[in-house]
Amino acid sequence: MQHPTPATRATVTDVRMQGFRQRSEVDDVLAWVDANATPLPATVVDVDVASGRVLAEAVRAPIDVPAFDRSSMDGYALAGAETHGASDYNPLSFEVTGQALTGLKDYSVFERVWALPTFEIHGIKGGFVGDGAKTVIPAQATAKISLRLVPGQTYAKVAKQLERAVADLAPRWADVQVKLQHGGDPVQVDVSHPAFEVLDAAFSSVTGRSAVRIRAGGSIPIVPQLGLTGAPVILTGIGLPDDGLHSPNEKLDLAQLWSGIEIFGRFFELFAERGATPPTAPPPASPA
Repeated sequence: MQHPTPATRATVTDVRMQGFRQRSEVDDVLAWVDANATPLPATVVDVDVASGRVLAEAVRAPIDVPAFDRSSMDGYALAGAETHGASDYNPLSFEVTGQALTGLKDYSVFERVWALPTFEIHGIKGGFVGDGAKTVIPAQATAKISLRLVPGQTYAKVAKQLERAVADLAPRWADVQVKLQHGGDPVQVDVSHPAFEVLDAAFSSVTGRSAVRIRAGGSIPIVPQLGLTGAPVILTGIGLPDDGLHSPNEKLDLAQLWSGIEIFGRFFELFAERGATPPTAPPPASPA
């Protein structure tokens, strides 16, 4: 006779835990781990299998890379924790502990940024740059450059100097060509003209501050021609020093844009009301 097999049934259990009998501070736990954990011995492995491992000791380059401080070009280096809570409504102040300026060392930072000639390399191309690999030695290379000219220089003369300098520096076996794209003579605007007083009044009526006189590089070849008529040429902007003009992260604060619209509108209103005629020089005194 067969005995019936008893049915099986799963056991459902609800296990709960709440809190701990004893708690320790984080610093105490870390100290316990440091005291009781034994570091594993270091092993030497090939680079291709080192992924996912922890370095036994820091690997340091024998030289600084790059060999210069880039903060003057890329901004300022800050520890992330130091900027916690910073916002437009809660600006934070930091002390500059070091600086690195580019350019001629015998000149001030404003002279380097505003008043001295510059030479920039914007891009270099040459050889195979497509997808995949190719070990062909490039037969041609091109560099895109620009120069900022300052009063005392002329476009025609600097262009010839550039062509001569490139020819002197090129290897004898190389065929070098300088292709001039466009250029213009430098100009320095007379900011003492009464027209700038009208501009200052427009800035002050909108922002409460007058315009700041600075020098800057630009590519507006028509400006020298406009100045030949004797009329003042006003070059003004509404940007801020950290806008990074022509840089990869160029920006413009919208508040500056809206106030700029008001400033220029107010300028034309004041100009129509006052004009900007230079004071007439008194006649020379008659000889006694």
